[in-house]
Amino acid sequence: TFRLRDAVGSKGHVYAVDFDPGALDYLKKRIDKFGGHNMSIVLSRPWHTKLKPSSVDLAFLVNVHFFKHPKEPEGSQVAVDFPRFYGSVLKALRPGGRMVIIEPDKDAGAGRHVSVKEMARQLDEVGFKMIKQYSYLKLQYFLIFEPKKK
Repeated sequence: TFRLRDAVGSKGHVYAVDFDPGALDYLKKRIDKFGGHNMSIVLSRPWHTKLKPSSVDLAFLVNVHFFKHPKEPEGSQVAVDFPRFYGSVLKALRPGGRMVIIEPDKDAGAGRHVSVKEMARQLDEVGFKMIKQYSYLKLQYFLIFEPKKK
């Protein structure tokens, strides 16, 4: 989060979004200690980022583990919340905006490992298309998505 703060500079803004109040409390303490005039903390919900429409140029999601496992039962909470959550990311993007996803490339104990192909398929259903995949991280996927043209 602080690297993103520095990258956007004084004219940019970083929204730190999480649905875990404890994680946000920890981040608030770090912001108080190290500064964060261009940072806002947002308490989200599992089904919504709580970001305003057209409010961000880049959504940067790291280790979210929020994909439907191929064997996920229909009607499960993840199956219901998944399209709503990523739909809220899609709505939060400004025109020309993109979404970066960094996720473990194998089940790193999270229990929700999903392949790149499966991630791309699921996000396609929500309205995203994968435009780039980087492979320079040893243990993680680095994927870039943009909204599909209407």
